[in-house]
Amino acid sequence: MIIDRTSSTDEVLATCWLVDQDKVATTAHSIILFTDHLEALKIRFPCSGEERGVTKALFHPRFSRSSTTQMATQAMTDYIPQVSLQKNNAVVLVTRPTLPDLGIDTIAKLIQKNSVPQASIEQGMGGSLAELDLAMVLQTITNARKEGILVITDERNRTIARIFCQDGKVLHAQYGGLINEYALYQIFEAKLDGNFHFRSAKQPDWLSARPIHRPAEMLLLESHRRYDELPKLQHEVGGPEALWLRVSPELNTTRLSGDSLERAKAIWPVLDGTTPANQLWRVAGLDDYAVFQTLVELRQGSQIHDQQPPKGPYSRKAEPIPVAVQVQLKPYDEIESLTVDVNDGKPFVRKGSLLGSLREADPNHLVHNLVLPPEAAGCPMFKDGHVIGMHCGSLPPEPETSDGTRLQQMLWVDVIMQCLIQGGEAPLARKLSQSAMDIPKSAPGAPVPKAGCTEVARVNCSKCGASHLESSRFCKTCGQKLISDIDFKPRKAAFVNSTLIMVLLMLAIGAGGVMVLARAPQPIIIDTAYVMKPELPWVKLEGKFNDPRKGRDKVFQTYKPGEILSNGQNFYMKVSVDEPSYVYVFHQSSSGVDIDTLFPPSQEDLAKEKAAESKSAPGAKGAPAAKPAPVGPVRKHPTEFLLQRDDFFTCPAGLETNFANGDVKQELNVQQGCYGLAGAPGAETMIVLSSHYPITFYGDQDAVNAFFKKASAVLDQYELDSGIEIDSDLLKPGMVAVEKRSSGTSATPVHQRNSVFLTRLAVRHR
Repeated sequence: MIIDRTSSTDEVLATCWLVDQDKVATTAHSIILFTDHLEALKIRFPCSGEERGVTKALFHPRFSRSSTTQMATQAMTDYIPQVSLQKNNAVVLVTRPTLPDLGIDTIAKLIQKNSVPQASIEQGMGGSLAELDLAMVLQTITNARKEGILVITDERNRTIARIFCQDGKVLHAQYGGLINEYALYQIFEAKLDGNFHFRSAKQPDWLSARPIHRPAEMLLLESHRRYDELPKLQHEVGGPEALWLRVSPELNTTRLSGDSLERAKAIWPVLDGTTPANQLWRVAGLDDYAVFQTLVELRQGSQIHDQQPPKGPYSRKAEPIPVAVQVQLKPYDEIESLTVDVNDGKPFVRKGSLLGSLREADPNHLVHNLVLPPEAAGCPMFKDGHVIGMHCGSLPPEPETSDGTRLQQMLWVDVIMQCLIQGGEAPLARKLSQSAMDIPKSAPGAPVPKAGCTEVARVNCSKCGASHLESSRFCKTCGQKLISDIDFKPRKAAFVNSTLIMVLLMLAIGAGGVMVLARAPQPIIIDTAYVMKPELPWVKLEGKFNDPRKGRDKVFQTYKPGEILSNGQNFYMKVSVDEPSYVYVFHQSSSGVDIDTLFPPSQEDLAKEKAAESKSAPGAKGAPAAKPAPVGPVRKHPTEFLLQRDDFFTCPAGLETNFANGDVKQELNVQQGCYGLAGAPGAETMIVLSSHYPITFYGDQDAVNAFFKKASAVLDQYELDSGIEIDSDLLKPGMVAVEKRSSGTSATPVHQRNSVFLTRLAVRHR
């Protein structure tokens, strides 16, 4: 697997396979946006757990890097199935045994390059589906008879789903290779909770079929019904991840009719016992509900049986796979694909047929019928145990005439040899080209068969039924287009509608029907750098103050950010934890001196406090004086604990406290009560850092000061009251450490990139 190291979720970009001990082959489009920063790629072999870095990319000499880069960038916002189908879409990556360090600038550049700027709220409505119900958003659009596209995006604002609305109707939808009703149903069933925005458009900007004819209300009701009934269907077939296998090669259609028959035809080719049931929607062209409904029907008809997953262990050393360049390929040759589970290395082998070449006199680009998910791009294709090609992606059918056949494209393995030759590895290419397969010798006087496939794929025309060996893209008899355009046509400059669309979300409250008008919140991601506003803050801050001068020392009011308090008033801050994490509270007074660490206390400060308490305790005589806490270059040592959700504490300590772990201590370094505001006019600034791992600079006063300055600048830039999530290395390289244990019992801190949460409360006073 090829992994994006800058992704917080280890995003899988593509599949790859070893052609030599230090070289892997994959599809070029998958890594094209990383060409200038190959160190951000990680090669993972799940079967062995081995991970490697990348040092060099050997592209095919006739692969267009510029146009594919343009396509890949545009594909972050538009549906472009052609991106994986570019000519000679192959690259050989030279690996290294270790992963190089990633600089902060590299991380920031790549995150920006692989993200989409936030859509302006002035161009339409926007928000987060984690906060707003999708059905309510669609009802708002259709009731207002808005015309345009509702776009749903991921954590980097890359488009993952689209819904086109016009004249109060939902006419088109697209999601994950599905279109129209099935796409809309799957959007609901997948519980997408990303960002969304609505923009004006006269028509959908993706390859669309006939419009949806059902009214919007019926579509939404059906979507909810399928979502509600899906768990029951999943239970009937053994759970979401059950594997199912065809009993016989051919589907028995005698007991099926209508929609049941069409669904069964769609799912039948992929019921080979290798794809979990909850992933079948990605390769069958159906939504989850239709998949599981069909599985129930086929099971009741005894046409399928459950399949046990391959028995482990799957661990084995990664070895180069033999290739077969010299072998002749023909239509209907039996071929196999090999993919592995990204987590445990479990192998999945799918069987199918080679159909022929895509174009006449073009042996490099072949058509096959093994339907595979997008991340399988780059996986090896086998004939008789040797690699004869590499899978690229799905060929887009012509929507108006498609019979449901999902054709796929692969590259002949000779394309990989051409990559090696172009990269100066001609001896290796010659060595690999000497196939280990037994190639039948031609009869005396007979022509020597050409390697590869020279016959164009036979694709039946769904309009007239004819099939020809001339082109797999058009019917020679009637001229019908069979496969949509796979050549890239850059879009024209988009027209930006600057008209502000005010969105009114109407909520009926009670029998009186009081209407509340609200503008949708802005999308979560606030910048193209790794700086995000999480759905829920990791910690929440709340300020409280009173005025003892007026005899109200026990009556507290909530502090509102920006409010100016008076010297002489008392103040404290409550910190509530929502994400299990290590929490640190730093304070800078209005005088601007060194930063204080209010939480957690250091071991030295706790010892000092304990000594002071024992000295002042009733009956204590001759208690030794407490030693001053270390200052200056002497580093303090923290008493850190992983706080749990619903823990809370105050600064100063002891006012409101709840810790799930009774061992958590707070330093009572001030008289139990509040902070008394005094001194020069300004602000008492508290910055709270929440991290899944301990920080490495605790007690280093210079490092704390530098961190506080950087964190203040970041918070000033984004101006979010609830806080931000940010890559820790953008604040201070190596600021978090993970303990990795060896075979012994000792633990060693290992620096790791990690997202942390920052928030701030500044109390102004004079």
